Amino acid sequence: GPGTPTFERDVPKLDNDIYANFWKETKFQSCEIRQSYNQGHSTVSGSIVFPTYGWSHSDSMTMMLVSQIIGIFAPGDGGSIFSAPPLTKVLQALDQQCSFQSYSTLYNDTGLFGVVFTTFRPEITPQIIDVIQSEIRRIAFDLSDDELELAKKGLLPNIALQLDGSQPVAD
Repeated sequence: GPGTPTFERDVPKLDNDIYANFWKETKFQSCEIRQSYNQGHSTVSGSIVFPTYGWSHSDSMTMMLVSQIIGIFAPGDGGSIFSAPPLTKVLQALDQQCSFQSYSTLYNDTGLFGVVFTTFRPEITPQIIDVIQSEIRRIAFDLSDDELELAKKGLLPNIALQLDGSQPVAD
């Protein structure tokens, strides 16, 4: 109605606007690998991502459980050796400094499930991706009842922890 601000009217158009293409549709990439080289050390950060369902879909909890089962591991974190997810042992055999974290991000009608990882040995990146994919297949086809029950018990406290703090408020 009258007096209602609109994006087109209130934001000046610039010839060199770096955000001009911000809202254009982008092509989804299910795997991204970035390598950096700094002060004689090479680091690879990778992400394997799958589009999933949003909060409103009945399978949203399933993806949250998969994320819970894959888990998180960062070398040097205190106590992580006692509660490390199964994926840790295989990745640590490849690279003792490899870290990873799974996540499930849910919106109203869509979501993302993925695993991010970091390694300081770029030459083993293909093996790391294979190991992560193998773990996802293992969870899909060969998950024990005990693992599933343990993940279910740990899911609610992890959801509650994510709601605490300034980041959820900002989201």
